[in-house]
Amino acid sequence: MRRTLSCLALSAAAFVLAGCSSTRILSSEKAVDVGPVDLQGQKVMAWVIDPRAEIRDRAETALAAELSKRGMEGIAAHTVVSAAVRADQDQAKAAVHASGALALVTTRLVATEEKQQYVPAVYDRDVDLYGAGWLVTHERGYYDSYGIYTIETRCFRVADEKLLWTGTSETVDPADLDALVRSLVKEA
Repeated sequence: MRRTLSCLALSAAAFVLAGCSSTRILSSEKAVDVGPVDLQGQKVMAWVIDPRAEIRDRAETALAAELSKRGMEGIAAHTVVSAAVRADQDQAKAAVHASGALALVTTRLVATEEKQQYVPAVYDRDVDLYGAGWLVTHERGYYDSYGIYTIETRCFRVADEKLLWTGTSETVDPADLDALVRSLVKEA
């Protein structure tokens, strides 16, 4: 249970956004053949998969900070692994192993969806039934847009590259990248 909570706490980070956020875990699966993994006080690397360096680096920094707040030693991957090394899988694996991290958390945006909802008009109900009208509209209704972001997160043990946990989460309209990371970690 503690391993699951530790790995779930790792499931954070991602990408863009605006408004009041809500995050929920859609699905998760843990390795059945792995015993408890205590990550408290251990180095855990945050690795965000995104082609945009500015988004990736900011998300990795935010995730590493959230890991550190929860008793782990969070490491943003971009502080250890250069963009050139990331492009080569063998070099990237070697860099992760050389970092001394016990675990690696990868996260990536897998889907985005833009939705609209109708916001009805505001009515004044104090108008006399026999006066100017039963309901007087002060403004028209309108449509408001919001985004839904689906994120996949995986937690690996670095030593043997064993997948410990994987999960998919959905966040509705987060205020910004940092809010998204906090929301994911809180939900997990």
